[in-house]
Amino acid sequence: MCLVIGHIKFWSKNTLSMLLLDAGFDNVCFEYVGGIPVFAKSMIAVAQKPLREGVAAAVISDSIRWLRSAR
Repeated sequence: MCLVIGHIKFWSKNTLSMLLLDAGFDNVCFEYVGGIPVFAKSMIAVAQKPLREGVAAAVISDSIRWLRSAR
């Protein structure tokens, strides 16, 4: 499962990390766009939600392949 967050302003990296971890996501990482990280115009959060039992991992993996190649 992939959560795409768009156009959220004024979130700190720590606050957004805690929110995603509390919601059950793992492997939270951040990408910065538009300059060096300190002065970046945008921050993109990427997180992974663990698979539920009975859900085919291959189906989910195929659906987020584009996300992995974008890194």
